[in-house]
Amino acid sequence: MKRIFKRKYILMAAVVLLLPAAFLFFLQRGLPVSACRVERGEVVDRFTETGVVRGGEDRALISEVSGGVEELFFSEGSYVEEGDILARIKTENYDDAIAVKRQNIAAYQAEIEGAVSEESRKKEDMRSEMEQLRLKEREERSRKEKAERDLDRFKSLYESGDISQEEKEKAELALENAKSSLELSESRRRSLEEKLKNDYAGDTREKLDAMIGAEEKGIEQLEKKKGKCEIRAACSGYIVRADIAGLSQVAEGQQLFVIRDGKSRRAEADILTSYEPYLRVGDEVKLTQKLQGKEESCKAVISEIFGFAESSTSALGLKEYKVKLVVELEEGPALKPGSDVDLEFTIYREKEVLSVPGSAVFRSDGRDFVFRLIGNRAVKTEVNVSYKSNTVYVIKEGLSEGELVIRDADLEGLSDGRRCHAV
Repeated sequence: MKRIFKRKYILMAAVVLLLPAAFLFFLQRGLPVSACRVERGEVVDRFTETGVVRGGEDRALISEVSGGVEELFFSEGSYVEEGDILARIKTENYDDAIAVKRQNIAAYQAEIEGAVSEESRKKEDMRSEMEQLRLKEREERSRKEKAERDLDRFKSLYESGDISQEEKEKAELALENAKSSLELSESRRRSLEEKLKNDYAGDTREKLDAMIGAEEKGIEQLEKKKGKCEIRAACSGYIVRADIAGLSQVAEGQQLFVIRDGKSRRAEADILTSYEPYLRVGDEVKLTQKLQGKEESCKAVISEIFGFAESSTSALGLKEYKVKLVVELEEGPALKPGSDVDLEFTIYREKEVLSVPGSAVFRSDGRDFVFRLIGNRAVKTEVNVSYKSNTVYVIKEGLSEGELVIRDADLEGLSDGRRCHAV
């Protein structure tokens, strides 16, 4: 019995001795914390709202042409498919206008041919004149060379006293006349050579080509108008008005039909005003609808964002403000009016940014901070947050890639300089 008591005392003594050591060990290790490394990568923030497909709209069909009504295929109350020919307008006015423009083009082309032909004739005359000038140059050059020889001979005779000064001066004048005649012929020939290089019909051709181009463009536009003389349904639905009925003539810009669209490619949704600043008309939206028990997604874009907000009460009984927006399908089948769809919006997307969990950031004195884990100490560090999502904060300044950050900034006992260890 004494042995048992003795063993108990020894065990108790050992525990008493070990408690300070254990306390010292845990004190040195510090507060257990969860830490993560600051990473650089893509951050995407999305949210989803339920939207409602807008009801079929009345769509007015406006004439883009003028002319007599040739035939009417559908009347008020008829159901039509998109692309059906509803009526046909006579094309004779456009055919006549096209014929006039083709005649103009033929006249311009004939004028170009005439200008080119006239230029060719003139240049042929120039070539003929140049050939005559070359023959004359040879004669003038021979005459000049003879005058030079005569002058040399007359100078010798004058010096020996065999001829008078008057005879010598006549020889000098003859040489000057020969030189002038030769220079005149050469100058005329060079002038003709330069003229031959010119494109005399070029300016005329350029002007007439521009006029032909304008006529051809006009014909192209008239051909398009002729194609629009077949009035086609822009959507499937019922004709609720047929203004063309009973008319013999229609004018461009005149309403011909009103069709009530039996399908829709637009949906509406109410979004919180906190999301509205991040959205723009033209932003892409993922639209998901349930068809025969299956979910099908397609691409849509925001086509309209209303400029005012309306108040409502959330499921938790809180007052909130929402803005209505409209999205329009870019692909996929049309939607059934009144059906619900899920609309997924992307409000933030950036690549190669630093981010940390939202729980790692806390505010103090109006500024944002995190606790970095440096060695075994928590270090309070100010950061510049450029974007906040529900789960991730994007850090613009204050942290570097690869640093350790404590995930839960609100952990009890956590403070600047506190000894910590990652678990």
